[in-house]
Amino acid sequence: MLIAEEVLILLTDTEGRAVSTPRATRTVCTGALLLELELAGRLRLDDAGRLMVTDGAPTGAESPGGTPAEPLPESLEEAMALFAKHEGRKPKAIMPVVARRCEALAYDALLASGAAEEEKHNALGFIPDTRRHLTDPAGRDALHREVQAVLLGEQPPTTRTGSLIALLHAASSIHTVFAGAGGLSDKELRGRAADIADGEWASEASRGAIRSMQTAMVVGVGVAMFGAGS
Repeated sequence: MLIAEEVLILLTDTEGRAVSTPRATRTVCTGALLLELELAGRLRLDDAGRLMVTDGAPTGAESPGGTPAEPLPESLEEAMALFAKHEGRKPKAIMPVVARRCEALAYDALLASGAAEEEKHNALGFIPDTRRHLTDPAGRDALHREVQAVLLGEQPPTTRTGSLIALLHAASSIHTVFAGAGGLSDKELRGRAADIADGEWASEASRGAIRSMQTAMVVGVGVAMFGAGS
């Protein structure tokens, strides 16, 4: 399952409602796809912080190095093509342009995997509304417990769990998803998430990808990424 799918699962309650604002959800989806592509070695930032395509060849084609490109899930292939159109620009500059499409791609992946089902209806009888109900609430609870254990220092972070915490922190949603965890205040939860997001648990390449994602998401949610008070 993609990081983007798991972060959406964490941001969805048992009634199919998002626990973050629409803007934060769009931003975290974009950050998750960008992070996943950087971790896969398909994108990188140059020394000036501009987006560069490392390997933009579609699945089955040859990469610039002459070897077959590693297959990517369909949603990541589409995200790759979307980001490649903006090569040479800084991620934070393209965030407002690509965020809605990235959100749709992340939800498409979640629906395609069978982890969620879509329900459309009219709120108040005339306002179109869409809810995505999770098909495996027990799986969502298990994921929540796993990430919470890392947040509370009960388990060491991995690239996956550390990335999820970094994404939720960047979207200013960590205290919403894990409200009251361990008896900690919202400020204390944000502080722990900040420490994890900026920690030494990941490889240098992974840390670089996470920093890129955080920088891009500043514009999307309008909050600082680091520090307990962010």
